Amino acid sequence: PCRPSSATCEPPFGCPAPRRRPVRRAPAPGALIVVRRRLAGGSTPRLLSQEGGRPVTTRADAQGAYRLLGLAPGGYEVGVISTMDAMPAATSSPVLAATAPPRFLSIAAGEGHVNADLTLPMVGAGSIDGRLDGAPAEGAVLLALLPRDLPAAPLARALMDRKGAFHFRGIPSGAYSLVAAATSSGSGGYVGFLGADPVFERLELEVNAASSVEILVHMRPGRTASFRLAGPDKAPASACGPSGTLLLTSPEAWGAHADRRAEISVSAPLTLRGLAPVRYRASVTGLPYGCFGSTGTILDLTGDAPPVTRVRVSPGAGLRGKLVPARPGDGGHSVVVLLPRPGGLLDAGILAVLSGASGYFGIDSLQPGTYGLLGVREDDWSDPEWQPDLSQAVQVELPGGTTSADLPAPAGQRPRHGEAGRVP
Repeated sequence: PCRPSSATCEPPFGCPAPRRRPVRRAPAPGALIVVRRRLAGGSTPRLLSQEGGRPVTTRADAQGAYRLLGLAPGGYEVGVISTMDAMPAATSSPVLAATAPPRFLSIAAGEGHVNADLTLPMVGAGSIDGRLDGAPAEGAVLLALLPRDLPAAPLARALMDRKGAFHFRGIPSGAYSLVAAATSSGSGGYVGFLGADPVFERLELEVNAASSVEILVHMRPGRTASFRLAGPDKAPASACGPSGTLLLTSPEAWGAHADRRAEISVSAPLTLRGLAPVRYRASVTGLPYGCFGSTGTILDLTGDAPPVTRVRVSPGAGLRGKLVPARPGDGGHSVVVLLPRPGGLLDAGILAVLSGASGYFGIDSLQPGTYGLLGVREDDWSDPEWQPDLSQAVQVELPGGTTSADLPAPAGQRPRHGEAGRVP
């Protein structure tokens, strides 16, 4: 059984721990397992979405088994990428598919072990042969082959040779994005530390079984994009201070260090050059206490960059309310529990506020968003085995500023420690 004293679990969630093999008939050692929370009511697999934070990943062991610990209750999507450490020499033999359709699973509160087997079918293999258009670039040119339906990691990587040619062998048939970057340094170029004036290329291609794809790579300067801080709705961004730090991170983990960080102010837009032709997530940190930056602003540089990308910042939200008893004896020593929506900043956590003897409660400096509110008896809350009843939570939207919301008080208290009671 999972106990709160375990290093991998904290009350009240327990320790759900999926452990399964990514293939059923033969192990897939080193396969990358990708796990992400599923948004309520979402129809599109979130593994393919650019919203929210980066997914949780782990590697399968030599027997194809994997384990993830400490997952909070809720819905999840689980995917797999059969990453290739070394490309097979043969191109006609069947190989494991690059990815498998994501599997949806649900983890209930208090559930200690969840099965999540994944199957990678065998498919035909093809090859990719390419060369650089023009003179070979100075320094190493790193190429990464990303599965188009799950670009969480490259299926394979390669370096151009001194003549500007490259080859991928034994590639599972399917759709891919090929990203090239130069100059790349670290471990001969595979680490992906980019120089001061990087050049890039991105191509979309299809690989078919027992065939070769021939491509020509045109290296181009990095993209240019402009950013401006904006407040919520018509509020000025200056309400959250004069400046912050802009962070650009790519959900497409293609092997190069393409993330960027720069100071941005409310007085003028910020222009960045030399960006990779990938999708970036823009966020802002370094704001004053009680202010929050958007975490879901997506900049797509696989095509033409927009004129200006607005990154929103907003003052924190406050909540005021009262636990309303349905009958005498309800409420008492109670706790108000805030359950952030799946995919939010506090994806796997909760906040608790003591209501006080009068039943009034309040909390400030929350990130604007959707929360579930739940009134809980204090003695239940103190019980290490307590689990939140999500069906009883009241949904409330906190857009910023102060919001009022009353809640039904929990049913009457059990005798507290030191209070009168009878032992049978």
